[in-house]
Amino acid sequence: EFHYGCPADFEDFHTFKTESVYDAQWTQQIYGGLVERDMHATVENAWAPYLAESYTSPNGLNYSVFIEPGAKFADGEPCNASDVKYSYDLLINPLFGQPDYGFFSQYINETTVKIVSELELDIDFLSPYVFQDSNLAVDIMPKHIWEPITDVSTHEAQAVTWAADNILDSQKMIGIGPYYLDDYDGTNGVIHLKANPYWDDWGGHAAQTITDIYFEFWSNKEGALSALASGALDMIDTNFSPTIDEVPSTVDYTIVASPGSQEMGFNMLHPYLGTGELCPIAVEDSGKYIRQAISHLVPRQVIIDEILEGLGNLGITPFPIGATGFDDTLEPYEYSIDLAKQKMVDAGFEYPTTVSSGIGLYVVIGILALTGASQVFFLKRRK
Repeated sequence: EFHYGCPADFEDFHTFKTESVYDAQWTQQIYGGLVERDMHATVENAWAPYLAESYTSPNGLNYSVFIEPGAKFADGEPCNASDVKYSYDLLINPLFGQPDYGFFSQYINETTVKIVSELELDIDFLSPYVFQDSNLAVDIMPKHIWEPITDVSTHEAQAVTWAADNILDSQKMIGIGPYYLDDYDGTNGVIHLKANPYWDDWGGHAAQTITDIYFEFWSNKEGALSALASGALDMIDTNFSPTIDEVPSTVDYTIVASPGSQEMGFNMLHPYLGTGELCPIAVEDSGKYIRQAISHLVPRQVIIDEILEGLGNLGITPFPIGATGFDDTLEPYEYSIDLAKQKMVDAGFEYPTTVSSGIGLYVVIGILALTGASQVFFLKRRK
């Protein structure tokens, strides 16, 4: 068995209503879609068939999908095209109230999924989308369990009720994923998942190495680290944010890359930083040159060394190193005051041949950004 410590309690029990990352961690062990991320794909972590045996599209809009024959839910019932159709229709039903309805309704409606046979589907999305394959990753719900609950507005509450029931939890909280919900201890904040016994019956899946997984709520970092040291926990969530010095000496660890980035955001309507209309050379490119000047003045390596304690890489794009399809040939902006000054010159600004002591160029630009009511901020992204 495996025990995983989480820094937040569990509150979302319907996979279509999950907004907390901590609930997504356990619900995604239960459910799966037509496609899933595959670490063994040609491009690491690219989308690959899951419930789908195969899928093709001539244009990224219209898909032909063939379903794995023999696919089963965790109760042994077959998973087929009717379950897929039911799941997509539920997702887009306004009475259900999916939190991302506004997004999904751009691409999916009640006619999007068409059943050709119980092992074949035609899926016609409403609009092009650069990440269209992700719309094939909608979790597939067991129609035989959820369709009898005719009032779809109650599905979220029904999931909570079933999760709290010591008998119905393991009968109802199931999907096509490698685990199902065996028990939820609301008093102590523990989710107990057990291995789906039908998992290795289809899709070429190997039997699960771990038969029982426990997601456990711990209210503070110190308690979680103590449990890790004693062996009561096998892993703790990164959002406990321990430093390396805080990791117990008896605990092994490996430093791995965490996909994410910090970035500055600019008001693109700002007359200097955005439109460039108030720059000496009043064209749109001048705003770009100022933004590039600021980028040349960001001491990325200093931030990594002195603030992140060396645990970081030079930022290149908002998409972090390690993201699927990241272009390894891209280079970060060089830290250079001279290059920054040249970019400002390109925007029409002039500099004296000698610079007196006092406020530096990057401070001036910073003041410009702030006094112009432009917000400059750091965001930490997770994916």
